[in-house]
Amino acid sequence: RGQMPPGADVTIAYRQFWSWTPPDRPPLATVQSTRVGRGGGQRRRRFLVEFSGETLSGNAGEIRAVVSTNVGAISNLRLIHTPERKSLRSLFELDPGAENACELRLVLEAGGKPISETWLYRWTP
Repeated sequence: RGQMPPGADVTIAYRQFWSWTPPDRPPLATVQSTRVGRGGGQRRRRFLVEFSGETLSGNAGEIRAVVSTNVGAISNLRLIHTPERKSLRSLFELDPGAENACELRLVLEAGGKPISETWLYRWTP
């Protein structure tokens, strides 16, 4: 599956689900909410992303958040894990610098493997 030659016919198949809950849910924690607010500097923004799911019922010391941005910098990453509620909140701050758009990505991992769906967010001022 490399590049498609110019002018070639291409057939693509996919499924779409229009419902409140997908019929086939992978055994991963899912994002429940995203909150964004003012950060510690003029253009800095603070994020809180809340996950929930069975994969969060244990592993407190093993879980880590892998968060990245295509431009700017991420700082002040904190995790608030509540195993009895099977939830985890990831808090961090984005410093976009002089940029006017940042692509953010966050996934929870344990033992080097993903235990959550991947959260994607496009920030603009």
